[in-house]
Amino acid sequence: MGSRHPFTRYAAAAALLVLAGCSSGGSDPAPVTGFTQADLAGDWDILQLATNDESGWADVQVRIAASGQVTVLSFLDDQGNTGLPPPGFDLKAIIAQNGTVRLTGADGDPAFHGTMAAARTLVFGTGQEGTPVVRRNLFAWRKRVPGLTYSAADLAGRSFAFHGLYAGAGVRWTWGAASTDAAGVLTVGELHASDGVVMDPGAAGTLSVDGAGVVRLDDGAAMRGVMAPDKNAVFLVHLSGDPGAPEPGFMVLQRTGRTFAQADLAGDWALHLVYSGATAVSSGWNRGACSIDASGTLTFSAFENSTGSTVLPASRRLTLSSDGRLSTSADATYHGQVSWDGDFYVRISGGAMNPSLGFVAR
Repeated sequence: MGSRHPFTRYAAAAALLVLAGCSSGGSDPAPVTGFTQADLAGDWDILQLATNDESGWADVQVRIAASGQVTVLSFLDDQGNTGLPPPGFDLKAIIAQNGTVRLTGADGDPAFHGTMAAARTLVFGTGQEGTPVVRRNLFAWRKRVPGLTYSAADLAGRSFAFHGLYAGAGVRWTWGAASTDAAGVLTVGELHASDGVVMDPGAAGTLSVDGAGVVRLDDGAAMRGVMAPDKNAVFLVHLSGDPGAPEPGFMVLQRTGRTFAQADLAGDWALHLVYSGATAVSSGWNRGACSIDASGTLTFSAFENSTGSTVLPASRRLTLSSDGRLSTSADATYHGQVSWDGDFYVRISGGAMNPSLGFVAR
């Protein structure tokens, strides 16, 4: 399991670790109930960021049958690999009533953990590969809802908050604000990075979307991804940096413009987070279950990290601004954004040596 590529046994097959639903121990952080196998059936787009030592990204499309059997339809990674699983590939994705998803079959793998969000069209997860570990992974996957189509109008004339995490030669988090004009030209009006950079980059390129919700940015840096079915978020993988020192990244654009109240955070949530370091040893993942009360106080009821610790983190109070931004007095590096529908939020934190990006869903 020491190959450069972020997937090991079979390139596209191993990418499907995103669907696995159990960790090596601890509790399954899935507060919403009532999920059924039918929620998994259909076509999905899967995006992965793999951190150091073997950093990279992958963009995979799969089809899940009613039985849970998985078929890989397409695969692409940051190195240009497009290999598909060989005949006889046996992988089944099985969802529990609480929303955790497990991989079974001869090619299943229990090392990954993912949680389906309440709308049943998104899954977020974390995991790791290798013995010893050579990569920590962050995943998001999006369902292709039958009958739903997308158009350029879905990206035009919108304001966004963005959060990103980079690995490889440029370990860092980023957050900021951006907007599109009527032609889809993306302008970044504010950018902050964990290495201390603060800037106003300006025009970044033109965003386009096809009928299936596949998004591209013509910035010359291999930025590609998918639009969420509610059309209010875009998930992207990105390759920046010099050819000899690539910086694979994962970025989320979230539509802004609606009004929030502090009480909108109240409820039960599941966390999946990866922090990126110079090596796999200094990278890691956290996952857990937490609740937030009407005042914004977040309390964990279950937690596990990549070192095997299950000690619950201290409670902290999150402040939700009227435009959906999240902050906490407990950590000056913490910055987040609640999704338009309130089903998940994205958050970054950490310093220049341990930047992190997390999805928190309900």
